[in-house]
Amino acid sequence: MVRLRRVSACESVVEHIKEQIINGKLKPGDRLPSEQRLSELLGVSRGTLREAIKKLQLMGVVAVRQGEGTFVTKVSPGEMMRTLSPMLLMDHTSILELIEARKIIEAETAYLCCLRASPVEIEEIEANLQAMIECSSLEHFDELDIEFHMRLAKAAKNRVLFRILETLRDLLFAQIREVLKDPEGAARACKYHRLIFSALEGRDPELARRHMLAHLKNVEDTLVQMLLHDSSDEPERPLQGGSAHV
Repeated sequence: MVRLRRVSACESVVEHIKEQIINGKLKPGDRLPSEQRLSELLGVSRGTLREAIKKLQLMGVVAVRQGEGTFVTKVSPGEMMRTLSPMLLMDHTSILELIEARKIIEAETAYLCCLRASPVEIEEIEANLQAMIECSSLEHFDELDIEFHMRLAKAAKNRVLFRILETLRDLLFAQIREVLKDPEGAARACKYHRLIFSALEGRDPELARRHMLAHLKNVEDTLVQMLLHDSSDEPERPLQGGSAHV
């Protein structure tokens, strides 16, 4: 499998159980199999499993009751999605699916932002763009980058679209960080953000939509090239028992 980064067996277990909860195979109140049984199902050591359960417990995803076992807690889908790690960006298909979703959501938020953003919101977006252009730290740049996209979505004044993007924020942040590993990534982001802002300033929604789509196509192309470059890396041993449900 092509991967952007390697993950530990512990992280794999955490994400596997969270995905089981998200897709409804595990429900609030359900008890997980015994430690021995679960470690056998997932093909990991009991020590790795204990570490994963501790992480899930700290996230509030499961509760451990002495003498009774480990139980799924009541967590909303939005909270679960916000705690998803970049593991969802591990394979080629997931990367392309996220980009596809971003094109649908963010092209429309850019369009609506042109129609609905207030003068103050436009000024705030411009200030964010200027901070990106002047930023000398990649660690701070990625924060400014995602802030630009979130400000556009908020100024579009569609709460559903904004909440969807907010739910995906951690995944977007991880994706942006991957793109910024390219030496020219920051410069290209500034270029496309300038174009999007120019359309916003000119109140041209169709142009803003086109520039956003071009921006995300560039992100897609960059990530695919990175994946192809990494495809020669030996993949980490996957979890065993992938067809078994916990």
